[in-house]
Amino acid sequence: MNRATLTKILDRYRHGKTDLAGALNELKDFPSAHLGDFAQIDLHRELRTGHPEVIYCAGKTPPQVRSILERMLIGKSPILATRASTEHWEASKSLSPTLAHDPVSRTIIRRGKTAPKNSKKYIAVVAAGTSDLPVAEARVHSPGGQCRQESGGRGGVRVGFCFGDRIVDTLPIVERALERDDGILLEGQLGAMRDLDWGIYPYVTSSNPLAGFASVGAGIPPRRITRVIGVVKAYSTAVGEGPFPTELTDAVGDELRERAFEYGAATGRPRRVGWFDALVPRFAHRLNAFTELAVTKLDVLGTYDEIPFCVGYELDGAETTEMPPTHVLERARPRYERLRGWSRDISRTADRRSLPVEARAYLERIEQTVGAKVGMVGIGPERTATIL
Repeated sequence: MNRATLTKILDRYRHGKTDLAGALNELKDFPSAHLGDFAQIDLHRELRTGHPEVIYCAGKTPPQVRSILERMLIGKSPILATRASTEHWEASKSLSPTLAHDPVSRTIIRRGKTAPKNSKKYIAVVAAGTSDLPVAEARVHSPGGQCRQESGGRGGVRVGFCFGDRIVDTLPIVERALERDDGILLEGQLGAMRDLDWGIYPYVTSSNPLAGFASVGAGIPPRRITRVIGVVKAYSTAVGEGPFPTELTDAVGDELRERAFEYGAATGRPRRVGWFDALVPRFAHRLNAFTELAVTKLDVLGTYDEIPFCVGYELDGAETTEMPPTHVLERARPRYERLRGWSRDISRTADRRSLPVEARAYLERIEQTVGAKVGMVGIGPERTATIL
């Protein structure tokens, strides 16, 4: 069997063309050496966000994996680290005697743990049937909250799923909420510049996080969406590759990153940072028609006497305020205005009128260049530190 065959088996299961027992039966002769590929396809693709029980180790340093595992050991859930090399294991094995490593499938798990009753999270574990890791059955929550077990077959690959009691048909729930005129909040998982069709291809995600696709994902008719809030920081950040005209790669950028604590919440990976680039949110506004903007982290800029503010690009000797294609954007140089800073702490400001005049001018310049009004301003990390 090769990876293409494995992918076909998994796709048949995902699309309901075979049940769990059938999929496991097809996988029973799959070489254990390819279990890393199985973990990547079935876990990294489906569990890569929002599931703290699963770590994808590829690209992470051994100290980073150890740090994540250390935090996860506090909880009661099973732990699975996929693509865990010997170096990852050597750095982490002293954390707890309950951890175990299988070098064939390249997984790290916590021994003897099962999913808690009424679990609301999707927990998956993968191991080789020939290993001594104690995760040899599939667990699926029944409506009564108990787990039933399905064996993967002798010597085969066994998969564990805990779906919990929260998987339902959401359309009737959403429709009832609309009938009651409840507030419904929909969130795009990434910014407009990572949109599959309108973003900086090929440095994009596989979906469309624009407001127009909220109806598709939520089952809400477009005419029922009444507000579109564009969320922007008072400066610029990026995760991943791709052109970033206002990026700061010097000591100024390092200082800004530290002040704003711009590191990945799960990975600890440093984010790319730069000055505010008005062309990006203006482009997003053209695609989403924001009813208002939410400007976050304005307090981070409170140490600067002067703040560069990008209002256009220089391209091949000419100026532009249009968003160019990716291959052209890579050559763009930012054209800055210099706005006065306020050089003081604003984290205890009660309302927008009480902000320093320079901070208010900064927000007004955002409104002018983006073309949408600022409705919310974040002035600190606390939930209450928001000016409405």
